Amino acid sequence: MTELTEQIQPLKYQGFGTVEGILSLSKKDSTLLIGKTVFPVLGFVPKRVRKFHLPEQVQQFRVFPVALHGKLAFKLLNITQNSELGLKLKGCWENLWGVRYLVVYRNRLENPEDEVLRVLVPIVWENAPEADGRFWQIRAEVQGTGLTVIEAEGPFYPPPKATHYQPPLKASSAKSADKSAAKPTPIDQAQTTATPLTVEEILAMATPTKISLTCKLNQLPAHRELPD
Repeated sequence: MTELTEQIQPLKYQGFGTVEGILSLSKKDSTLLIGKTVFPVLGFVPKRVRKFHLPEQVQQFRVFPVALHGKLAFKLLNITQNSELGLKLKGCWENLWGVRYLVVYRNRLENPEDEVLRVLVPIVWENAPEADGRFWQIRAEVQGTGLTVIEAEGPFYPPPKATHYQPPLKASSAKSADKSAAKPTPIDQAQTTATPLTVEEILAMATPTKISLTCKLNQLPAHRELPD
């Protein structure tokens, strides 16, 4: 574990890498066999993965690690070859509900109203530091049933949890862009002064709820008489 005093590149949230295993595709629950452990595949499998998938053969996959019911799962990004195995994780080391996760904050940047996505990544970290929410840059490998930290750099003060949406500038509107830069709009001012919510503020907003399910039978199943 190394603590850096200077950081040349700007800090940013990130979580991806390459794993090697056997992909089993299914309409509902696809899985990825790495070593002797079967990991769930979360979400939709991209067409480019389905196109180059070789059933029952070991392949290299570009993945994004996530937590599913507190355990490690993967979202598939692509199929690759001759890539270095391992994952690069950059996020905040936090204690959530009594469990420590590396948290990667993201923003889809599609609309100004988009919420910040909080992705929890479960990792195995020997002699782990205090989970105080500070930012770490980690290299990890799949070992057994989880991700094991191989190298870690930090801690750093965390970067902003979201990047505010800014539509691309058109070439014909260069003059108007200069004017808007000199005189910011109220929306720009609100985005500049907005302060991200802390973990404590988010947890304080939690509200207990109840779920009610109703089942309706449209027809009765076939029946047969039984002896007394």
